[in-house]
Amino acid sequence: MLKNKKITYLLIILVILIWGLVFYKIYSKFGGGKRVERSLLKSVGTIENSQGDTIFTLILDYPDPFLKAGGLVDNHPVIAGSNPQKQTIVWPTVEYRGCVVLSNKKECTGLLKIQNSDLLVKQGKEYFGVKIRTITKDSIFVAYKTQSHWLSRLKK
Repeated sequence: MLKNKKITYLLIILVILIWGLVFYKIYSKFGGGKRVERSLLKSVGTIENSQGDTIFTLILDYPDPFLKAGGLVDNHPVIAGSNPQKQTIVWPTVEYRGCVVLSNKKECTGLLKIQNSDLLVKQGKEYFGVKIRTITKDSIFVAYKTQSHWLSRLKK
């Protein structure tokens, strides 16, 4: 009996030492290691010409992350203070009121209000210069001149 108690106590101490070593390794790997702070300093160079305008050169030869095909864009210097004129497009008042689905057909006819005119619109048609691209139950995709966006259903 005494022999078995000694072996049991020895095994308990050995198990505690092994688990302590395992926890120490985990702690030193994740929690107690040295902390290294990195300094991200980048030097930025600017070139000024004789008129005092700053010229920035944009390097745009990387593929577009939003396009699958990617592609290269030409490098053009941009002169500070010279903003290209953006064309502002004024949309007519457009409100999406919902859609009507006919039981015998699976197509959706939209209820749209354009410039205070209530209309029943179909996909692919154009009304007051607004082209209807897609009609769903809760939103509609419309295009006007060069811009397009989704309109959600007007809630009452």
